Amino acid sequence: MAFVSSTLRLAVALAMIVSARPVSAAPEEPARIAVLPLSVDGELPEDVRVELSTRLRTGLDGNDHEIVEGTDERCTTDNCWKAVAKKMRARHVVEARVIVRDRDYEITAELVDGRTGKVTASTQTRCEICGFTELGDSMDTVTNALQRKLAVAPVDPPMLVVRTRPAGATVLVDGDPVGTTPMSAPVAAGPHEIVVRKAGHIMQRRRVVSVDGVREAMTLQLARAPQDEEPQKRSRALGIAGWTAFAAGLAAVGAGVGLLVIHDDPIERDCDGQNVDIEGNCKYLHDTRTGGIAATVVGAALLGTGIALVVVDRKRAKATRTNLSVGPRGIRLTTRF
Repeated sequence: MAFVSSTLRLAVALAMIVSARPVSAAPEEPARIAVLPLSVDGELPEDVRVELSTRLRTGLDGNDHEIVEGTDERCTTDNCWKAVAKKMRARHVVEARVIVRDRDYEITAELVDGRTGKVTASTQTRCEICGFTELGDSMDTVTNALQRKLAVAPVDPPMLVVRTRPAGATVLVDGDPVGTTPMSAPVAAGPHEIVVRKAGHIMQRRRVVSVDGVREAMTLQLARAPQDEEPQKRSRALGIAGWTAFAAGLAAVGAGVGLLVIHDDPIERDCDGQNVDIEGNCKYLHDTRTGGIAATVVGAALLGTGIALVVVDRKRAKATRTNLSVGPRGIRLTTRF
């Protein structure tokens, strides 16, 4: 039995060794660097311009990034540079300029971070009384300086990616709105409180710790918020009472006005025979002034009450707010009047 057991263990170990395969991580897509066409202020032969542009792109080329030719766009604002980088799908943008004054040359190159639109490196060199060979060497000097900056460039900032079903929810990071789902935005490294809210849905709260170079992605299912039935019932009852009082008041005022109008008018059914004097006047007249005044006063009071109840109902409906949120500690319901 001991021999059989040892044989089985050996067979299992051999099977594991044979079945093992080295797993290689998928290569990351290299970062793109957009190199804008060389800007020249002054007279410079076309072949020299092409040579300088080629040296610039070749000098920046590396294993961890890809060089692409950018469009001939020049920017003066961060947002403009960000738009250019987004258009080229580039992490960095390089702009180089050559100023020519007779045989004196000044070469300036700037490295722009495509995520922020800010210049992260700038280098400049002068070549006085130079030939084209020395001018090419000066371009190499500038390019090497930018290459060293790229070698020590910081890692990407943390990225927050939020998707919701349904979409169109507002995302707040530490109380500040950063976008509408689906969205992605860079955030500072460290802890953050994420709030996702959409009208008619339960608000979601999450706490995350952002790390440089890491994308924090979340997909949230937003549930419909239940209606607060009791305030609605009270509001409906208040509204019904108000409109009922208004209708009753209107009827009472109408009746009161009618009674006041017929006061001192003859009672037609009793105006015959002995009930009519020599001048043809009926003895019996309507005595409705008191009732008319009373009905009018009561009706006016009911009208005022009805109007007041309707106004209060409208204000209460506008002032009532129900807020549900889901967080690490469960569901929280808050109703404000």
